[in-house]
Amino acid sequence: MFIEVKGINDALLIKVNEAATFDQIIDELNMLLDQPIFKNDRYYPKAYFDFGSRILKENELYCLLQLLRQKKCLLFQGLSLPLKNDSIQVISSPIFNGEIKHVYEDTLFLSPIHSGSYIYFERTVFFLNMVQGHIISSNTKARIYGQQFQNAVIMINQSIIHNLTTSALTSIYYKDGRIVLKEDEYEQNYRYYFR
Repeated sequence: MFIEVKGINDALLIKVNEAATFDQIIDELNMLLDQPIFKNDRYYPKAYFDFGSRILKENELYCLLQLLRQKKCLLFQGLSLPLKNDSIQVISSPIFNGEIKHVYEDTLFLSPIHSGSYIYFERTVFFLNMVQGHIISSNTKARIYGQQFQNAVIMINQSIIHNLTTSALTSIYYKDGRIVLKEDEYEQNYRYYFR
């Protein structure tokens, strides 16, 4: 059995085994909906589908909806979507002069960012060591957090700070057409799963 049906309040939760193929799920659901319990002309239970961490493709979702439409025995109320597991990428190697690094997700840099290096980022970057290179983003919602900046160049949405030098905890972000620096204060309490 790949499908488990639970009654919750006035609705059904149809939980699908993640190990099953989509064809196995559709076949079992087809047989399940032919059972006498679902053949009542006066009552159509609401049904929610839980596919766990499985992400349905567009054609699979269409196939599921077509089956439910054909059987005419459930009121489709929706399906669960996988939760995004907030995680942060960790880069432990130093970035040297002339090296270019592109990061597209929240990233923690453990080693120094040397002068003449370039970090292009999209979201949030955290630096636990000395930053002397160029830190660049075109995203106005991008954020930078670090403690040691020495003659660093920060560029966000074409606003630029040259020769940033500080040894205080600093958050850097873009607001109202300019780059804002806040020392000794992190604005958010970030919780991530490190991988």
